[in-house]
Amino acid sequence: MKLKITAIVLAVIVSLQLFSYARLVMRMKYEVALKEMVIKKEYNSEQDKAAELKKVQDEKHSNIIQRRVTLISLLVFSSALMVVLFRLYKNEQQKI
Repeated sequence: MKLKITAIVLAVIVSLQLFSYARLVMRMKYEVALKEMVIKKEYNSEQDKAAELKKVQDEKHSNIIQRRVTLISLLVFSSALMVVLFRLYKNEQQKI
């Protein structure tokens, strides 16, 4: 019974992480693209544009790191879910 509850909890965690990862990726891509558009239209001098674009590129880099961390945690939880489901399957096979 404990394994079934654990499997359900892990499945919920994995599905929530998948949803949050997809939302995170879309939000980050949208925000960076929007900032780049605003910078290109708003700033007149090339130095100001270059400085602001550099900030956006740094933010894009930190977003990539954040996405990787989220993806790694998603992989860890899905691996744990697979282990629990495998143990559940083995227990059911032993009962038969």
